[in-house]
Amino acid sequence: MLEGTASFVIFSQEGEVLARHTLCAQGPLRGLEIPPGTWHSVVALEQPATFLEVKQGPYQALSAEDMANWAPAEGEPEVQAFLQRLKGCQVGDKFNG
Repeated sequence: MLEGTASFVIFSQEGEVLARHTLCAQGPLRGLEIPPGTWHSVVALEQPATFLEVKQGPYQALSAEDMANWAPAEGEPEVQAFLQRLKGCQVGDKFNG
């Protein structure tokens, strides 16, 4: 985290919350390593919130298979409700579209 606070949520293939990590620029947790192929999302808990994501290259554009079928696509009306739910979700909660 470079600025602010955000929550990083790790999901199973089926959309169940497996872990939730709150990162804060002021610590104590300021960084997180997420293994490749792990379903995850991030939501800002305060504004502004800025983080740096580093991925091993080369760059590959996302395809339809890279998007979870239990989450709304970017730009869909359900996105705002999804983000609100992310802010308060707990381990064991299930997102299923």
